Amino acid sequence: MSRMVLFSAALLSLLASTGAAGDEANFKPIFDGKTFAGWEGDTKTTFRIEDGAVVAGNMKEKVPRNEFLCTTKEYGDFELRLKFKVLGQGANAGVQIRSRRIPDHHEMIGYQADLGQGWYGCLYDESRRRIMLAEADPKLIAEVVKADDWNEYVIRCQGKRIQLSINGKKTVDYTEPDDAIEQRGLIGLQIHGGPPSEAWYKDIVIAELGPAAGDDAEFRPIFDGETLAGWHISGKTGHGTGGRWVVEDGMIVGSQDKPGNGGIIITDKKYGDFEVSLEMKNDFVPDSGLFLRSSEDGHAYQAMIDYHSGGNLMGIYGEGLSGGISVRNFDFGSVVTEIKPVDCPFPLPVSPEKWPEFWQHGKWNTLRARIVGNPPHITTWINDVKFMEWSDRDKRHPDSGGIALQVHGGGDTTREFVRYRNVRVKELSGE
Repeated sequence: MSRMVLFSAALLSLLASTGAAGDEANFKPIFDGKTFAGWEGDTKTTFRIEDGAVVAGNMKEKVPRNEFLCTTKEYGDFELRLKFKVLGQGANAGVQIRSRRIPDHHEMIGYQADLGQGWYGCLYDESRRRIMLAEADPKLIAEVVKADDWNEYVIRCQGKRIQLSINGKKTVDYTEPDDAIEQRGLIGLQIHGGPPSEAWYKDIVIAELGPAAGDDAEFRPIFDGETLAGWHISGKTGHGTGGRWVVEDGMIVGSQDKPGNGGIIITDKKYGDFEVSLEMKNDFVPDSGLFLRSSEDGHAYQAMIDYHSGGNLMGIYGEGLSGGISVRNFDFGSVVTEIKPVDCPFPLPVSPEKWPEFWQHGKWNTLRARIVGNPPHITTWINDVKFMEWSDRDKRHPDSGGIALQVHGGGDTTREFVRYRNVRVKELSGE
Protein backbone atom coordinates (compact mmCIF):
# COMPACT_ATOMS: atom_id res chain seq x y z
CA MET A 1 0.00 0.00 0.00
CA SER A 2 1.12 3.55 -0.61
CA ARG A 3 2.65 5.15 2.47
CA MET A 4 2.95 8.86 1.77
CA VAL A 5 4.19 10.87 4.70
CA LEU A 6 1.80 13.68 5.62
CA PHE A 7 3.50 14.76 8.78
CA SER A 8 6.99 14.20 10.13
CA ALA A 9 7.73 13.60 13.79
CA ALA A 10 11.35 14.57 13.35
CA LEU A 11 10.75 17.78 15.24
CA LEU A 12 9.22 16.05 18.26
CA SER A 13 10.91 15.86 21.61
CA LEU A 14 11.57 12.20 21.03
CA LEU A 15 13.18 11.50 24.32
CA ALA A 16 10.03 12.34 26.27
CA SER A 17 7.89 9.41 27.26
CA THR A 18 4.10 9.30 27.05
CA GLY A 19 2.40 10.50 30.23
CA ALA A 20 0.80 7.80 32.34
CA ALA A 21 -2.96 7.61 32.66
CA GLY A 22 -2.86 8.18 36.38
CA ASP A 23 -2.47 5.34 38.85
CA GLU A 24 -1.79 1.79 37.69
CA ALA A 25 -5.14 0.89 39.24
CA ASN A 26 -6.80 2.66 36.32
CA PHE A 27 -5.68 -0.03 33.89
CA LYS A 28 -7.64 -3.20 33.25
CA PRO A 29 -6.81 -6.15 30.98
CA ILE A 30 -8.77 -6.55 27.75
CA PHE A 31 -7.11 -9.87 26.86
CA ASP A 32 -7.16 -12.63 29.49
CA GLY A 33 -4.25 -14.58 28.00
CA LYS A 34 -6.35 -17.71 27.62
CA THR A 35 -9.40 -17.02 25.44
CA PHE A 36 -10.65 -14.62 22.78
CA ALA A 37 -13.39 -13.32 25.07
CA GLY A 38 -14.13 -9.72 24.11
CA TRP A 39 -12.47 -10.10 20.70
CA GLU A 40 -13.57 -11.24 17.25
CA GLY A 41 -11.75 -12.20 14.06
CA ASP A 42 -10.40 -15.20 12.16
CA THR A 43 -9.51 -17.37 15.12
CA LYS A 44 -9.60 -20.56 13.05
CA THR A 45 -6.66 -20.00 10.72
CA THR A 46 -5.01 -16.61 11.38
CA PHE A 47 -5.08 -15.93 15.12
CA ARG A 48 -4.25 -18.31 17.94
CA ILE A 49 -3.27 -18.09 21.61
CA GLU A 50 0.14 -19.36 22.63
CA ASP A 51 2.03 -18.85 25.91
CA GLY A 52 -0.47 -16.20 27.04
CA ALA A 53 -0.16 -14.18 23.84
CA VAL A 54 -2.22 -13.56 20.72
CA VAL A 55 -0.22 -14.88 17.77
CA ALA A 56 -1.10 -13.91 14.20
CA GLY A 57 0.30 -15.62 11.09
CA ASN A 58 2.95 -18.36 10.93
CA MET A 59 6.53 -18.88 9.82
CA LYS A 60 5.79 -21.60 7.25
CA GLU A 61 3.33 -20.01 4.84
CA LYS A 62 2.70 -16.62 3.32
CA VAL A 63 0.07 -14.47 4.98
CA PRO A 64 -2.58 -14.27 2.22
CA ARG A 65 -4.10 -10.93 3.20
CA ASN A 66 -4.46 -8.40 5.99
CA GLU A 67 -6.33 -9.82 8.96
CA PHE A 68 -7.49 -8.15 12.16
CA LEU A 69 -8.53 -9.40 15.59
CA CYS A 70 -10.60 -6.59 17.07
CA THR A 71 -12.38 -5.76 20.31
CA THR A 72 -16.13 -6.01 20.55
CA LYS A 73 -16.15 -2.82 22.64
CA GLU A 74 -15.51 0.69 21.34
CA TYR A 75 -13.14 3.16 22.99
CA GLY A 76 -12.74 6.93 22.67
CA ASP A 77 -10.16 8.51 24.98
CA PHE A 78 -7.79 5.95 26.46
CA GLU A 79 -4.25 4.81 27.11
CA LEU A 80 -3.48 1.36 25.73
CA ARG A 81 -0.43 -0.61 26.79
CA LEU A 82 0.72 -3.89 25.30
CA LYS A 83 3.82 -5.93 24.54
CA PHE A 84 4.63 -7.04 21.01
CA LYS A 85 7.21 -8.84 18.93
CA VAL A 86 7.27 -9.21 15.15
CA LEU A 87 9.07 -12.17 13.57
CA GLY A 88 10.06 -12.84 9.96
CA GLN A 89 11.85 -11.06 7.13
CA GLY A 90 9.59 -8.34 5.75
CA ALA A 91 7.02 -8.81 8.53
CA ASN A 92 4.44 -6.05 8.92
CA ALA A 93 1.74 -5.62 11.57
CA GLY A 94 0.06 -2.93 13.64
CA VAL A 95 -2.45 -1.93 16.29
CA GLN A 96 -5.68 -0.35 15.07
CA ILE A 97 -7.18 2.36 17.26
CA ARG A 98 -10.45 4.29 16.90
CA SER A 99 -11.18 2.02 13.95
CA ARG A 100 -14.11 0.23 12.29
CA ARG A 101 -14.66 -3.01 10.43
CA ILE A 102 -15.40 -2.39 6.76
CA PRO A 103 -18.77 -4.11 6.24
CA ASP A 104 -18.55 -7.48 4.45
CA HIS A 105 -14.77 -7.13 4.16
CA HIS A 106 -11.67 -8.39 5.94
CA GLU A 107 -10.16 -4.89 6.27
CA MET A 108 -10.46 -2.28 9.00
CA ILE A 109 -10.51 1.48 8.55
CA GLY A 110 -8.89 3.89 10.98
CA TYR A 111 -5.69 4.88 12.74
CA GLN A 112 -2.93 2.29 13.00
CA ALA A 113 0.08 2.30 15.33
CA ASP A 114 2.43 0.61 12.89
CA LEU A 115 4.83 -2.30 13.42
CA GLY A 116 7.56 -3.79 11.26
CA GLN A 117 10.98 -2.83 9.94
CA GLY A 118 10.76 0.70 8.60
CA TRP A 119 7.36 1.31 10.18
CA TYR A 120 7.87 0.87 13.95
CA GLY A 121 6.37 3.73 15.95
CA CYS A 122 4.67 5.41 12.98
CA LEU A 123 1.00 6.39 12.74
CA TYR A 124 -0.76 5.25 9.55
CA ASP A 125 -4.34 5.84 8.36
CA GLU A 126 -5.46 2.34 7.33
CA SER A 127 -7.91 2.05 4.39
CA ARG A 128 -9.09 5.66 4.82
CA ARG A 129 -6.64 8.31 3.63
CA ARG A 130 -3.98 5.57 3.19
CA ILE A 131 -1.19 7.90 4.22
CA MET A 132 1.41 7.97 6.95
CA LEU A 133 0.12 10.63 9.32
CA ALA A 134 3.26 10.80 11.45
CA GLU A 135 6.61 9.08 10.99
CA ALA A 136 9.00 8.05 13.72
CA ASP A 137 12.67 9.02 13.74
CA PRO A 138 14.59 6.03 12.25
CA LYS A 139 17.61 6.69 14.48
CA LEU A 140 15.47 6.55 17.61
CA ILE A 141 13.76 3.36 16.45
CA ALA A 142 17.13 1.72 15.80
CA GLU A 143 18.12 2.51 19.37
CA VAL A 144 14.97 1.44 21.21
CA VAL A 145 13.37 -1.47 19.32
CA LYS A 146 14.58 -4.95 20.26
CA ALA A 147 14.40 -7.07 17.12
CA ASP A 148 12.73 -10.49 17.45
CA ASP A 149 12.04 -9.79 21.14
CA TRP A 150 9.35 -8.31 23.33
CA ASN A 151 8.84 -4.54 23.23
CA GLU A 152 6.22 -2.31 24.86
CA TYR A 153 3.84 -0.05 22.94
CA VAL A 154 2.02 2.74 24.77
CA ILE A 155 -0.75 4.35 22.74
CA ARG A 156 -2.52 7.36 24.18
CA CYS A 157 -5.59 8.87 22.51
CA GLN A 158 -7.15 11.92 24.10
CA GLY A 159 -9.31 14.33 22.20
CA LYS A 160 -7.77 14.79 18.76
CA ARG A 161 -4.29 14.01 20.01
CA ILE A 162 -2.58 10.63 19.53
CA GLN A 163 0.78 9.82 21.13
CA LEU A 164 2.82 6.67 20.54
CA SER A 165 5.74 5.41 22.59
CA ILE A 166 7.91 2.31 22.28
CA ASN A 167 9.91 1.11 25.27
CA GLY A 168 9.37 4.42 27.05
CA LYS A 169 10.43 6.70 24.17
CA LYS A 170 7.87 8.84 22.38
CA THR A 171 7.84 8.25 18.62
CA VAL A 172 4.76 10.21 17.51
CA ASP A 173 2.72 13.13 18.82
CA TYR A 174 -0.04 13.84 16.32
CA THR A 175 -3.10 16.08 16.47
CA GLU A 176 -5.87 15.37 13.96
CA PRO A 177 -6.67 18.51 11.91
CA ASP A 178 -9.82 17.11 10.26
CA ASP A 179 -12.98 17.54 12.35
CA ALA A 180 -14.75 14.93 10.21
CA ILE A 181 -12.47 12.08 11.34
CA GLU A 182 -14.09 9.93 14.01
CA GLN A 183 -12.34 9.85 17.37
CA ARG A 184 -13.92 6.68 18.69
CA GLY A 185 -13.96 3.04 17.59
CA LEU A 186 -12.55 -0.44 17.97
CA ILE A 187 -9.05 -1.63 18.84
CA GLY A 188 -7.57 -4.20 16.45
CA LEU A 189 -4.45 -6.37 16.24
CA GLN A 190 -3.18 -6.75 12.68
CA ILE A 191 -1.03 -9.13 10.69
CA HIS A 192 -0.25 -7.74 7.26
CA GLY A 193 -0.49 -9.83 4.12
CA GLY A 194 2.94 -10.84 2.88
CA PRO A 195 5.81 -13.27 3.50
CA PRO A 196 5.78 -15.92 6.25
CA SER A 197 5.71 -13.96 9.50
CA GLU A 198 4.23 -13.75 12.98
CA ALA A 199 3.00 -10.89 15.14
CA TRP A 200 2.76 -11.59 18.89
CA TYR A 201 0.75 -9.47 21.33
CA LYS A 202 0.37 -9.88 25.11
CA ASP A 203 -0.22 -8.04 28.42
CA ILE A 204 -2.86 -5.86 26.77
CA VAL A 205 -4.33 -3.37 29.25
CA ILE A 206 -6.28 -0.15 28.89
CA ALA A 207 -7.28 2.87 30.97
CA GLU A 208 -10.16 5.00 29.76
CA LEU A 209 -9.45 8.70 30.12
CA GLY A 210 -11.35 11.89 30.75
CA PRO A 211 -11.33 14.91 28.46
CA ALA A 212 -8.06 16.17 27.03
CA ALA A 213 -6.54 19.27 28.53
CA GLY A 214 -7.18 20.96 25.20
CA ASP A 215 -10.89 20.37 25.71
CA ASP A 216 -10.89 22.64 28.75
CA ALA A 217 -11.73 25.59 26.52
CA GLU A 218 -15.08 23.96 25.81
CA PHE A 219 -16.00 24.06 29.50
CA ARG A 220 -17.11 27.27 31.12
CA PRO A 221 -17.26 27.98 34.85
CA ILE A 222 -20.67 28.16 36.49
CA PHE A 223 -19.28 29.07 39.91
CA ASP A 224 -17.13 32.22 40.09
CA GLY A 225 -15.31 31.22 43.30
CA GLU A 226 -16.50 34.32 45.15
CA THR A 227 -20.30 34.41 45.17
CA LEU A 228 -23.29 32.16 44.55
CA ALA A 229 -24.33 34.25 41.54
CA GLY A 230 -26.21 32.05 39.10
CA TRP A 231 -27.31 29.67 41.88
CA HIS A 232 -30.16 29.62 44.37
CA ILE A 233 -31.20 27.46 47.29
CA SER A 234 -34.34 25.37 46.96
CA GLY A 235 -36.30 24.26 50.00
CA LYS A 236 -38.82 22.22 48.03
CA THR A 237 -37.04 18.87 47.96
CA GLY A 238 -38.43 17.13 51.01
CA HIS A 239 -34.99 17.22 52.65
CA GLY A 240 -35.71 20.47 54.49
CA THR A 241 -35.73 24.17 53.76
CA GLY A 242 -32.40 24.09 51.89
CA GLY A 243 -29.65 23.86 54.48
CA ARG A 244 -26.64 26.15 54.69
CA TRP A 245 -24.70 27.08 51.55
CA VAL A 246 -21.83 29.59 51.63
CA VAL A 247 -18.67 30.48 49.72
CA GLU A 248 -15.40 30.03 51.61
CA ASP A 249 -11.90 30.24 50.15
CA GLY A 250 -13.12 29.69 46.60
CA MET A 251 -15.35 26.74 47.55
CA ILE A 252 -19.08 26.11 47.71
CA VAL A 253 -19.50 24.77 51.24
CA GLY A 254 -22.74 23.07 52.26
CA SER A 255 -24.11 21.61 55.48
CA GLN A 256 -27.29 21.23 57.46
CA ASP A 257 -28.02 24.52 59.19
CA LYS A 258 -29.86 22.70 61.96
CA PRO A 259 -30.12 18.98 62.67
CA GLY A 260 -31.98 17.17 59.89
CA ASN A 261 -32.44 20.23 57.66
CA GLY A 262 -30.93 19.91 54.18
CA GLY A 263 -31.79 20.65 50.57
CA ILE A 264 -30.16 21.63 47.30
CA ILE A 265 -28.43 24.55 45.70
CA ILE A 266 -29.37 24.69 42.02
CA THR A 267 -28.34 26.71 38.97
CA ASP A 268 -30.70 29.41 37.75
CA LYS A 269 -30.13 28.19 34.21
CA LYS A 270 -31.54 24.94 32.86
CA TYR A 271 -29.41 22.56 30.81
CA GLY A 272 -30.35 19.80 28.37
CA ASP A 273 -27.43 17.73 27.07
CA PHE A 274 -24.25 18.60 28.95
CA GLU A 275 -21.15 17.50 30.78
CA VAL A 276 -20.39 18.87 34.23
CA SER A 277 -17.08 18.67 36.07
CA LEU A 278 -16.18 19.67 39.61
CA GLU A 279 -13.65 19.06 42.35
CA MET A 280 -14.77 17.64 45.69
CA LYS A 281 -13.27 17.50 49.18
CA ASN A 282 -16.11 16.42 51.49
CA ASP A 283 -16.07 15.11 55.01
CA PHE A 284 -16.72 11.37 55.18
CA VAL A 285 -20.20 11.59 56.69
CA PRO A 286 -22.61 13.86 54.78
CA ASP A 287 -24.81 12.39 52.08
CA SER A 288 -24.64 14.60 49.00
CA GLY A 289 -25.20 14.31 45.24
CA LEU A 290 -24.67 15.89 41.84
CA PHE A 291 -28.14 16.38 40.33
CA LEU A 292 -28.55 16.34 36.54
CA ARG A 293 -31.56 18.09 34.96
CA SER A 294 -32.92 18.85 38.40
CA SER A 295 -36.32 20.37 39.07
CA GLU A 296 -36.92 22.81 41.94
CA ASP A 297 -38.28 19.94 44.02
CA GLY A 298 -35.06 17.97 43.45
CA HIS A 299 -36.35 15.40 40.99
CA ALA A 300 -33.33 14.48 38.89
CA TYR A 301 -30.91 11.89 37.64
CA GLN A 302 -28.33 11.90 40.41
CA ALA A 303 -24.65 11.11 40.09
CA MET A 304 -24.23 9.81 43.62
CA ILE A 305 -21.96 11.48 46.13
CA ASP A 306 -23.08 9.32 49.05
CA TYR A 307 -19.80 9.81 50.87
CA HIS A 308 -20.31 7.69 53.95
CA SER A 309 -20.22 4.09 55.12
CA GLY A 310 -22.44 2.04 52.81
CA GLY A 311 -22.51 4.87 50.27
CA ASN A 312 -21.16 5.26 46.75
CA LEU A 313 -19.59 7.72 44.35
CA MET A 314 -20.71 8.31 40.76
CA GLY A 315 -23.34 5.59 40.59
CA ILE A 316 -26.69 6.62 39.11
CA TYR A 317 -29.82 7.20 41.21
CA GLY A 318 -33.28 8.36 40.16
CA GLU A 319 -33.97 11.08 42.74
CA GLY A 320 -37.75 11.31 42.97
CA LEU A 321 -38.12 9.46 39.65
CA SER A 322 -40.14 6.38 38.83
CA GLY A 323 -38.53 3.08 37.98
CA GLY A 324 -36.47 2.47 41.11
CA ILE A 325 -33.22 3.59 39.43
CA SER A 326 -30.16 2.72 41.51
CA VAL A 327 -27.04 1.57 39.69
CA ARG A 328 -23.69 1.29 41.46
CA ASN A 329 -20.59 -0.89 41.28
CA PHE A 330 -19.22 -0.42 44.81
CA ASP A 331 -20.16 0.49 48.36
CA PHE A 332 -17.95 2.16 50.94
CA GLY A 333 -16.95 0.07 53.93
CA SER A 334 -16.76 1.45 57.43
CA VAL A 335 -13.83 3.70 56.46
CA VAL A 336 -13.19 5.79 53.36
CA THR A 337 -10.22 3.67 52.28
CA GLU A 338 -12.37 0.53 52.05
CA ILE A 339 -14.72 -0.26 49.17
CA LYS A 340 -16.70 -3.40 48.40
CA PRO A 341 -17.54 -4.35 44.79
CA VAL A 342 -21.21 -4.60 43.89
CA ASP A 343 -22.49 -6.71 40.99
CA CYS A 344 -23.21 -4.30 38.17
CA PRO A 345 -23.38 -4.37 34.35
CA PHE A 346 -20.59 -1.77 34.37
CA PRO A 347 -17.83 -3.42 36.43
CA LEU A 348 -15.76 -1.61 39.03
CA PRO A 349 -12.72 -0.16 37.17
CA VAL A 350 -10.48 0.19 40.24
CA SER A 351 -9.81 -2.74 42.55
CA PRO A 352 -10.45 -2.42 46.30
CA GLU A 353 -6.72 -2.94 46.84
CA LYS A 354 -5.87 0.04 44.66
CA TRP A 355 -8.66 2.31 45.94
CA PRO A 356 -6.63 3.91 48.80
CA GLU A 357 -4.05 5.03 46.23
CA PHE A 358 -6.57 6.10 43.61
CA TRP A 359 -8.93 8.10 45.86
CA GLN A 360 -7.18 10.74 47.98
CA HIS A 361 -9.43 11.54 50.93
CA GLY A 362 -8.78 14.97 52.36
CA LYS A 363 -7.48 16.21 49.02
CA TRP A 364 -9.26 17.48 45.93
CA ASN A 365 -10.62 14.75 43.67
CA THR A 366 -12.38 15.31 40.34
CA LEU A 367 -15.90 14.11 39.56
CA ARG A 368 -17.53 14.39 36.15
CA ALA A 369 -20.91 13.44 34.68
CA ARG A 370 -22.38 13.56 31.18
CA ILE A 371 -26.06 13.30 30.24
CA VAL A 372 -27.26 13.08 26.63
CA GLY A 373 -30.66 12.38 25.08
CA ASN A 374 -34.00 11.47 26.59
CA PRO A 375 -34.28 8.68 27.62
CA PRO A 376 -30.81 9.69 28.73
CA HIS A 377 -27.44 8.05 28.37
CA ILE A 378 -25.35 8.93 31.43
CA THR A 379 -21.61 8.52 31.91
CA THR A 380 -19.62 9.36 35.04
CA TRP A 381 -15.93 9.60 35.86
CA ILE A 382 -13.80 9.77 39.00
CA ASN A 383 -10.35 11.29 38.58
CA ASP A 384 -10.68 10.87 34.80
CA VAL A 385 -11.47 7.14 35.03
CA LYS A 386 -14.87 6.10 33.72
CA PHE A 387 -16.87 4.65 36.63
CA MET A 388 -20.34 4.24 35.20
CA GLU A 389 -22.14 4.16 31.88
CA TRP A 390 -25.88 3.62 31.88
CA SER A 391 -28.92 4.26 29.68
CA ASP A 392 -32.51 4.64 30.79
CA ARG A 393 -35.11 2.80 28.72
CA ASP A 394 -37.98 5.16 29.39
CA LYS A 395 -38.55 8.88 29.20
CA ARG A 396 -39.55 9.72 32.76
CA HIS A 397 -38.19 13.25 33.26
CA PRO A 398 -38.06 16.56 31.32
CA ASP A 399 -35.42 17.20 28.66
CA SER A 400 -33.73 19.91 30.70
CA GLY A 401 -33.27 21.14 34.24
CA GLY A 402 -30.79 22.67 36.63
CA ILE A 403 -27.46 21.38 37.88
CA ALA A 404 -27.72 20.97 41.64
CA LEU A 405 -25.67 19.97 44.67
CA GLN A 406 -27.31 18.37 47.67
CA VAL A 407 -27.03 18.19 51.42
CA HIS A 408 -29.23 15.32 52.52
CA GLY A 409 -31.83 15.80 55.22
CA GLY A 410 -32.18 13.65 58.32
CA GLY A 411 -29.79 12.90 61.15
CA ASP A 412 -27.42 15.57 62.36
CA THR A 413 -24.60 16.61 60.03
CA THR A 414 -24.42 20.23 61.11
CA ARG A 415 -20.74 19.81 61.93
CA GLU A 416 -19.77 17.95 58.75
CA PHE A 417 -19.41 19.68 55.42
CA VAL A 418 -19.46 19.16 51.65
CA ARG A 419 -16.99 21.23 49.63
CA TYR A 420 -16.96 21.82 45.88
CA ARG A 421 -14.91 24.04 43.61
CA ASN A 422 -13.97 24.50 39.94
CA VAL A 423 -17.55 23.72 38.84
CA ARG A 424 -17.70 23.83 35.05
CA VAL A 425 -20.10 22.81 32.33
CA LYS A 426 -19.84 21.97 28.63
CA GLU A 427 -23.12 22.20 26.78
CA LEU A 428 -23.58 19.56 24.09
CA SER A 429 -25.66 19.64 20.96
CA GLY A 430 -26.53 17.16 18.26
CA GLU A 431 -25.24 14.15 20.20
